[in-house]
Amino acid sequence: MTFEELASKEWLLTNGIGGFASGTLAGCATRRYHSLLTVALDPPSGRRMSLLGGLDETVIIDGTEYPLATHVYEDGTVFPDGWERHASFDRGYFGPHWQYRLPIPSPFDGRIARVPGTYIRKTIRFYPGKNAICFEWHQLPKGASVRIAPLICWKDYHSDMQRWEGFPFRSEPFENGWLVQATPDAPELRFYCPYGIWEPAGWWNDRLFHPHEAERGFSATESLYCPATLTMEYKRLMQPYLVASIEPERPAKRDLRDSDEPKPSLELIKKRKTLEGNQQWREERAAAEFVVHAPNGRRTILAGYPWFTDWGRDTFISLPGLCLTTGQAETARQIIRDFVPWVRDGRIPNRFPDNNDVPAYNNVDGTLWFVRCIGLCGLTEELKETLDEIISAHLDGTAGDGIFCDSDGLLRCGDDHTNLTWMDAKVDGVAITPRFDRPVEVQALWINALHVAGETELAEKAQHAFLARFVRADGLGLYDCLLPDGTPDFSIRPNQVIAAALLDLGDVVNRAVLSVATEHLLTPYGLRTLSPTDARFAPRYEGGPHQRDSVYHQGTVWPWLIGSFCDLYRKIHGESADVGPFLEALQKHLTDDYGLGGIAEVFDGAAPHRPNGCPWQAWSLAEVLRAKAP
Repeated sequence: MTFEELASKEWLLTNGIGGFASGTLAGCATRRYHSLLTVALDPPSGRRMSLLGGLDETVIIDGTEYPLATHVYEDGTVFPDGWERHASFDRGYFGPHWQYRLPIPSPFDGRIARVPGTYIRKTIRFYPGKNAICFEWHQLPKGASVRIAPLICWKDYHSDMQRWEGFPFRSEPFENGWLVQATPDAPELRFYCPYGIWEPAGWWNDRLFHPHEAERGFSATESLYCPATLTMEYKRLMQPYLVASIEPERPAKRDLRDSDEPKPSLELIKKRKTLEGNQQWREERAAAEFVVHAPNGRRTILAGYPWFTDWGRDTFISLPGLCLTTGQAETARQIIRDFVPWVRDGRIPNRFPDNNDVPAYNNVDGTLWFVRCIGLCGLTEELKETLDEIISAHLDGTAGDGIFCDSDGLLRCGDDHTNLTWMDAKVDGVAITPRFDRPVEVQALWINALHVAGETELAEKAQHAFLARFVRADGLGLYDCLLPDGTPDFSIRPNQVIAAALLDLGDVVNRAVLSVATEHLLTPYGLRTLSPTDARFAPRYEGGPHQRDSVYHQGTVWPWLIGSFCDLYRKIHGESADVGPFLEALQKHLTDDYGLGGIAEVFDGAAPHRPNGCPWQAWSLAEVLRAKAP
């Protein structure tokens, strides 16, 4: 592959408590979020800090140096040339591994290796549930050595690292390792190595460039600091490895495989030899990345890597696909239970900020997705008190943000300044898609919630009003929203697909919704958020924050919507109807493109539908897995 191809493919590894490592196959950081150790100091997602920006690795054989690292600099320089030695990459179940090919004859040439040369293998694994990561180098020739230059930082993960006077506060050797502490109140970052020679360094790698951040309209250069270098010589039974950790005690090597998280079953390990089994294995591995279990006991689903945190709406849209379809039903129930203490005035939080600020409750739909999951997981009796609180607050108007149940049973909410649905973008305080008063999918979720709570009579009343008010006379499905004066919003958006998938609207209405969605919204990567025939349609999602937010829901494709589309398709054509063609491109994207092992947050509304936004988005993957499930 070319450098550009390798740099465009990103990898991710998580530790189960909100921390992660991420980078590109080329070895260079193209985002500020690329780091080999980003931790959540207040799990599951609070106070995320990056501590290890990278490792400059060099293999030395018979005095010749072979760099494995690569950086991109502000002036366009790509150096060193480690990317040229890239041979292969695999995500693995416990962690990713790379193969590098060195231009040195090997006894296996012509027998095992298709391309002559000496192959070096590198693996990265987190200690499960710990802020500690292990790097290992395998298959080194006799007499070879590895020189490592750790490049450290201390930054909020949304920012760039820059030089500052007095950094780091401490940098010193200890037995079998090196210790670095950025500031007096920062955690100690310890590098452990059972053998090898450490030498003080103290230099900066400056003008490192992050092209993705430049494209997104953010600052894009940073500097990383090397406190010391480590040289490890390969000897028999002494495999080079390095551990980076902020844990108070040194992690044991055996702990790398100790975890309460689900392991691949023997059946799945055997099936991995087949194409179908390998795909299932990759999907279950990808799903596990999003489920986090904080040491304080709270389980949740993070909305996306690398920059999203804990969002209520995203959690409960994602939960069926990430947990129920992968055999993790008890995990799903525990996630629901762990949200119960956060219910306030009949609503769950929309978002838990990563700065440990007060959770934001500005949503109308997240709580209704939560109620849907309570029903799916069989918790209606156990959580009856919570359900009663939620329904009562919505009925009597005490939930806040103008949310109340009208006399016809429909749910009203917000005003033209609020952004309470999933189409929540704002620019300079102005909601781009306000969708206030009676959004179509909110009505469907509300009717579903009433059924879950046993309010059958009111649910039927609301559904009768829904059919009378939302069905379009022109045959184009459902209105997107009803304004306070009853004026309908004629915009052709995918929210009507969500509503039709959730409710029993009858065959005529269902077919009308499916037809308009297929004609106007369907792409190989999900549904557009607005019809291309609309004057507001934006074909590309690009530019700085203002430009991107302005088009976020104005035609941009969202993969998670394909789940509801497949539900509706099966409702019309039968449960056994083949939805595979609608998922094929997304499944290929999962393994081959952008964030490897994930599905992007969004794609361009116009062909060729470039992936963009968050590379690993929970609900994108979740809804594909749910749609695939029998």
